[in-house]
Amino acid sequence: ISKVVFCDPACQANFRTTANYGNKAPAFEMEHITEFLLPILQQKHGLLRPLEGKGNVAYHDPSFLARHLRIHNEPREILKMVVGSNLTEMFRNRLNTFCSGGELLVKAAFPEVALSAAKTRLQEAEAAGADTLVCADPHDYRHFLDVESDIKIMDLMQVLLESLEGGN
Repeated sequence: ISKVVFCDPACQANFRTTANYGNKAPAFEMEHITEFLLPILQQKHGLLRPLEGKGNVAYHDPSFLARHLRIHNEPREILKMVVGSNLTEMFRNRLNTFCSGGELLVKAAFPEVALSAAKTRLQEAEAAGADTLVCADPHDYRHFLDVESDIKIMDLMQVLLESLEGGN
């Protein structure tokens, strides 16, 4: 195995730090799915179709992706290819992101805190004028769906799939 591509930022962060706990460091390259896909999508001009009808789209920086892995631009660049100028930023973003509470241990240990965090994050998306909130972490995506909101929740891979299937 020469490369592993992760869709779960927490899993990737755990693999990157495994040597800190006395284990042998992985002998393979690691990339988040957004790091892997961005250069491919940039080379394949015309592959993605614009998505309309999503309104203003905000991107939620997952904590592990933004803080631990320092991946901020790739998800935004991919979204810009699909939603263009409809991409809006929330007040807390990149390294200053706000945890959604979606990580499994947070939800299991502190369910009320986790739900409150997701509600707060959705309020921030609403304050930014977002109609759709996109995330690049399967735990955050599922967690946001647990909160009643008028904001549509999508995973970045769903956005790409819709775009690849012809957009709107």
